[in-house]
Amino acid sequence: MNEGKKTVIAAICTVIACQFMQSSLSIQSSEAATKDSKTTYVLTQTNAVLGHVLTYVSRDAIRVDCNDNNAYLVAKAPDWRVVMFNPSMNAAMDMPYEKFLEHEIRFSYVPSEGGGVNERWPKFRAGSIKVSGLEATKYIIPANPRARSLKESPNTLGYYLILERKEFAIQPTKILAKLFYQPTLPGIPLGDRMNKQKFGQSNSFLDFRGNYAILSTSEIKEKSIPSDFFKYPHGFKKVQREIDVISDNARRRQLEDLSKDMGVGD
Repeated sequence: MNEGKKTVIAAICTVIACQFMQSSLSIQSSEAATKDSKTTYVLTQTNAVLGHVLTYVSRDAIRVDCNDNNAYLVAKAPDWRVVMFNPSMNAAMDMPYEKFLEHEIRFSYVPSEGGGVNERWPKFRAGSIKVSGLEATKYIIPANPRARSLKESPNTLGYYLILERKEFAIQPTKILAKLFYQPTLPGIPLGDRMNKQKFGQSNSFLDFRGNYAILSTSEIKEKSIPSDFFKYPHGFKKVQREIDVISDNARRRQLEDLSKDMGVGD
């Protein structure tokens, strides 16, 4: 074999080797990125108090971006500590999981006199409906608070919707239910629908300014989200209440008015 052919063959081998190395590096990089990402449900939601939110739920972390309030909430395993953070103020409400569940959500400077979700009121599983193409479990609220089944209370007050998945831990479902003024049910809260006429004008929480829903979900997608997205913030000024995390004074006043109307800040 002459020198010219040897040179050509050597060049071809070099190109092939380089391509193989680049391919291997690309695969390794892709695998690393996959390992550093979480399969996450991303929910586009509207809450009567928080406004438009994006809710991210993975197997071991949650984050709620409050688009109307310049803040976000994050919590993750193993201890599920809850932090609601405002980057522009560098301020956060930081609570252990159990304390967050026990404390009174405060989007008002005026203490509550007992408004909120009545966890003791019965709720009965009643099939499912589609929400953004996925099966959402429906829980009906009977008109009779002592009913042991829907047969005992044919009249109903409304219903709640949740997204049930085996991979969801109980902690994020409880955190989100607390944040969105929903009852604790075995899934991620998607929404509610209340019958104002049957509740009557006396119940300000469920008769929220003439609206029938405290929470609604318009879209659900599955995405791969980088783990860093769920990192806790650091070096922030600690505040005591959710309303102290909201930066805009006009928005604070609006939230306080909404909370009062819902019976959680009177």
